[in-house]
Amino acid sequence: MHVPTLFVIILWTSAVMALSIAIVGRKKHPDLQAWAWALGLQVVGYVFLAMRSEMPAGVSIVLGNGVFCISMSLYCFGLYRFAQRPPNWWALSLPTVLILVVSMVWVNHLHARVLAHSLVYAAQTGVFLWVLRYCRNPATERGVLILGLGVSLFMLMMLLRFVTLATGWMSISAYNESNSIQVITYIASLTSTMMLAVGILMMTQERAEDQLASSEHHYRQLVDAATEGICIVQGGILRYANPRMHQIFGYAPDTMPGTPIQRMVYAEDWDMVQHNHQQRLAGHGDDLKYPTRMHTLHAWVRWFEISGVRIDWQGKVATLNCVSDSTQRREMEQAVQGLAYHDPLTKLP
Repeated sequence: MHVPTLFVIILWTSAVMALSIAIVGRKKHPDLQAWAWALGLQVVGYVFLAMRSEMPAGVSIVLGNGVFCISMSLYCFGLYRFAQRPPNWWALSLPTVLILVVSMVWVNHLHARVLAHSLVYAAQTGVFLWVLRYCRNPATERGVLILGLGVSLFMLMMLLRFVTLATGWMSISAYNESNSIQVITYIASLTSTMMLAVGILMMTQERAEDQLASSEHHYRQLVDAATEGICIVQGGILRYANPRMHQIFGYAPDTMPGTPIQRMVYAEDWDMVQHNHQQRLAGHGDDLKYPTRMHTLHAWVRWFEISGVRIDWQGKVATLNCVSDSTQRREMEQAVQGLAYHDPLTKLP
């Protein structure tokens, strides 16, 4: 395979992934911004290294490796933010300082410089893997695994490069030539970068799903413990009813879902209930609160007060309704009205 072509593919892939992660994290996942910048700086570092013939070699080497090392520190910084732990600034900044010093001191000694760079990058990925353990939990296990494998592949690549150069198995001249080892190195680098991006996105998505599930669980507990009847109506069918709803209508636990709402509403009030329900579905009845009569299994027809809002339930529009038994209050109001307008002894007006 053509090594320069592989290099361009790595640049383009990294740039596309950096832009994609930045767009995904722009509003919903701010933790992704550090990783998007890291990928972007990785591209910049590669560009500086590729422009060695267009600028002084020292400038290209120092800037390229320095920016690339900073990008790896940003990856670690992103992990600290994701794990909500204070960063170890020494561990983040020391590799960059070493890379800059090595690049400047051995700018004209390729063999020594590549050996030192390989060790520093391997150590930096070791720091990354050390910080990654803080992110591991049952909710993010798959994303952490993919991320860890991608970084481990890069570390293995750096260590192999160090060993092959230190033992003489690979000559330093072959390091700048198109050969099978260079092809394998570039493919491993591309694979590592892709696994890194996928692992980051997967880890973020898994945490968001876990937080959503936890939030839904807490809301479900609140709804189940509510003193009011709470139900979800979708397509004219009762889709969910909390325990209090079952209690005030006399139903056995978990038997109300699937019941047509028309069957529960008093026939003379159905047109009014249906109209108000359509108003709420259209988004015009969130402040609407109205009385209606409804059938119960244990107390015949009783008066209830209905309020609610429009929601999405399993991807479709529905209404979340609060149902309060107002029969006793209504009877008291009628009794007070009767006392006000009728003689208590003769019952005459």
